Amino acid sequence: MTNDEGALETLGKGIDKVSKHPVWSKVLAVLMVAVLGGGGGMQMEWFGLFGDDETPNPGPVTVPGCMQVTAINYDPHATYDNGSCQFPPPVIYGCTNSTASNFDSRATNDNGSCEFEEEDVYGCTDEEAENYNSEATRDDGSCEYEEEPEECEPEPYFWDTAFYAYDSNDNNMTDMLTIDFDADVNCNATINATIRAEVYNSTGDLYDEWEFTNYTINATSGEYYWMEDEVEAGNYTISVWIEWCNDEDECIWNKIEYTEPVTVEETKRYGDA
Repeated sequence: MTNDEGALETLGKGIDKVSKHPVWSKVLAVLMVAVLGGGGGMQMEWFGLFGDDETPNPGPVTVPGCMQVTAINYDPHATYDNGSCQFPPPVIYGCTNSTASNFDSRATNDNGSCEFEEEDVYGCTDEEAENYNSEATRDDGSCEYEEEPEECEPEPYFWDTAFYAYDSNDNNMTDMLTIDFDADVNCNATINATIRAEVYNSTGDLYDEWEFTNYTINATSGEYYWMEDEVEAGNYTISVWIEWCNDEDECIWNKIEYTEPVTVEETKRYGDA
């Protein structure tokens, strides 16, 4: 094979390979027309062979991305904004402490406006009470009030009494009759009363009357007093009471009757030792 024949064979293989390409096959056809036709109309044929989609010049390269400069993923190389821009959350000022009464869950920056409820102070919140606490915020039921004095009617009574005969001459013979008494009164009162007694002989007849006037009776202290007298020898009984009148004209209080006879063994004579 000659050199010309080899070159033609190589050219034929190249032409066969190029002719299978959808674009370059058209380019090859133009070149052939130019060669065979002497090159006339080459430029016209070139531009008439390619449509918009078949141009061998692909044009500028398109780079998708975020083109907004305020976005956190801004891409300065992007030529096409594909809607992927991301922005930082907006700054919202407020109270960010969750234990505060005005906590704002939307706040991103704390502005020092947090408010906290004061702890309750328990105590008496009634200003009319004796133990009112001006600092108390919650009433705990401890209020105390001055007790109004109860309406009370004094009622005197004997705390203790004793009725007996005794020996004033130390001769082992009783010759004196005595009634001892100590009285009290309720309502924390103080009154002046009279203690009266009636002495009866063995036949039940009134033998004598005794009285102790201006006897002060109070609820805090008592005074022990007595009434006595010389009587004839014999057996005696006695009734004793407190005489004091209240607003309802009740005047006899706590009358006590000694019905068990007390014996006086001898009659005391004046001048006896």
